[in-house]
Amino acid sequence: MTPKRLRKRLSVLGERFVTKHGESYTVIDYNHATDVTIQYDDGAIAKTYASNLRKGNPANPNRINTCGVGYTGQ
Repeated sequence: MTPKRLRKRLSVLGERFVTKHGESYTVIDYNHATDVTIQYDDGAIAKTYASNLRKGNPANPNRINTCGVGYTGQ
């Protein structure tokens, strides 16, 4: 792992963010910009891109999002 990637990993690992829907999540693993694993407060685990972290875009698989009725799940 390059020094730059290691610094980035250590800077976001364990950090908490909030989605644009008001849900909180924590970064639990950061391999590179296209492989970030996050865990929501409700226990759901999802993979996302690093660019989505600060934008608040990662989708919670347990959030109701299909016409207000269904959800993706795990």
